[in-house]
Amino acid sequence: MRIVSAQAAVLGMLLTLCGCSVAIDEGTVFQPRAVQDRGEALSISGAEKLAGTAELRHERVRLGGETIALTHVTAHGTRPGAPLILTCMGNASDRINNGVYYAQKLLPYGDVLMFDYPGYGDSTGEANTATLVALQKDFAGYVTKAAEGRPLIYWGHSLGGFVCAQIARETPALDAIVLETTAPNAEEVARAWKPWYMPFLSIRVEDGLAAYDTPEALKDFAGPVLVIGGGKDDTLPVALSRSLARQLEAQGNDVTYLEYPEAGHYDAALGDTFAADAAGVLGRWSAPD
Repeated sequence: MRIVSAQAAVLGMLLTLCGCSVAIDEGTVFQPRAVQDRGEALSISGAEKLAGTAELRHERVRLGGETIALTHVTAHGTRPGAPLILTCMGNASDRINNGVYYAQKLLPYGDVLMFDYPGYGDSTGEANTATLVALQKDFAGYVTKAAEGRPLIYWGHSLGGFVCAQIARETPALDAIVLETTAPNAEEVARAWKPWYMPFLSIRVEDGLAAYDTPEALKDFAGPVLVIGGGKDDTLPVALSRSLARQLEAQGNDVTYLEYPEAGHYDAALGDTFAADAAGVLGRWSAPD
């Protein structure tokens, strides 16, 4: 979730409005990159970095009224019991530009399924909450079938934490969920963005965004939840990850919270000790040799 630019937008509005209230709308949160028409071929930039490590398979699937672009990343070699990991990306990320980053991060823990949100990358539709809500049930069914009886993990980063949690509530057999440098809900994000020197300022979250509430979405989820925070996260401050872990634990979820004081928004799950620290959740299934 590229909130640095969002914060700049909010502050810019403050300087011009000099009022007491601003709104965070979907245009602030959803920031798809412009993608040139690439024809029918699907690919991801930098795929050569995965050569010798994994096989990539691309496809387009009609889900939720839109055509969604997906990439399956399957590690080479035998990995008995390795899970399928669905990755839900941040608000400025897509398969084309960021797929290799997400694949390399997740491949040590399972095979990876990535997709472009509606209006992003090679997917059709508008980039907003309405298209994501329409996608959720169909997408949950697609991912469940793709897992083919294997363990299934959802891994949401930043905005993707909200997205994965919403898909999780529609998924009948989900084994674990990872929530990396994200937040409980949009209201808390809005409060975190509020400049300390403007206590009079009211930041209003539009209704569609306000509906994203991760603890509420996971209240009936019985599997393990891994929450990851970065102490130097200047996009979604670490207090939001802490709050998310507390709220999930308070409602009875099986929560493991990992915080890395020197990590930022993008590298909290890339440290030398992360694999060992996360073994209680991710190590429940066979890892690569």
